[in-house]
Amino acid sequence: MTAPSSQAAPGTGAVSLRKQARTWHRWIGLAVGLAMIIWVVSGIVMITPGSPSGWRMPHQAPPHTAYLLSPAQAIAAASGAPDANVVLKPFGDQPMLQVQHGGGRYTMIHAVTGAQLSVTRETAAWLASGDSANASRIIEVTEYSSDYAAGALPVWRLPLDQSGWFVEVNPADAGVTLSTSAQRRRAYIFSLHTFLPLRGIIGQRLTHWLLWGLSFLSLVTVLTGYWLFLPRRKARRSTS
Repeated sequence: MTAPSSQAAPGTGAVSLRKQARTWHRWIGLAVGLAMIIWVVSGIVMITPGSPSGWRMPHQAPPHTAYLLSPAQAIAAASGAPDANVVLKPFGDQPMLQVQHGGGRYTMIHAVTGAQLSVTRETAAWLASGDSANASRIIEVTEYSSDYAAGALPVWRLPLDQSGWFVEVNPADAGVTLSTSAQRRRAYIFSLHTFLPLRGIIGQRLTHWLLWGLSFLSLVTVLTGYWLFLPRRKARRSTS
C-alpha cells in the first residue's frame, strides 16, 4: 500500500488564488461600479458637441493696436512677476492689458492710464447688457452649487429674458460669457467626472484622495477581470 501524500495537488495554489481574484473582482466591481458609470456617462457628454447659438455680446469693441503702456509697465502696475504674460483685451471701447499671474489669477490694467480695473456690480451690468441701470438685477455667485458647478468665484450674473439664461461676468478678467440651462447641466455632468460637487461636502483634499482611490480600485477590477478571462491550466494528475 502507498501512504497518502500530505502535499497539495499540483495547481491547488493557482486555483485558490483564482478564487480569491474572483471574489475581489466581484466585490470591488460592486464598490466602483457606480463611479465607472459616472465616468463613462460624463465622458460621453464631454465629447458631445453642444453650444448655444443666436446670442451675441451686447457690445463688441473694435481691436486696439496702439496703446501707451508697455508690457513691463503693465506688469509693474499689477505688481506681477517679471515673466508674467500680458494680453491686450478690449473692455468696451477701452483698451485693457490683462496681466496673467498664473493659477487663474489676472489683473486688468488700463493700457493708457495704467489704472487697475475694478469690476463692480454697475460695471458688470454695463458689460453684460450695455446699461448700468441693470445693476439691481445682477446676482453675485460666491459658492459652487448644482447650478454653478465650476468656474471662477465670485462671478456676476445678469438674468436674461430667456428662462434659465444668464450673462456671466468674471470680475477677475472682465470676461463675459453666456450661460444657458443646458450649458449648466452639461457643466454639472462634467464636474461629476472628477467628483467636483463633493469638494463642498468633504473638502478638496479628501475629494482628490477619493478620486485616486476609486481609480486604483477600478484598475484592480479591470486587471482581475482580464486575468479571470485567461484560460485555466489543468492540474496534472500524479500517478502512484
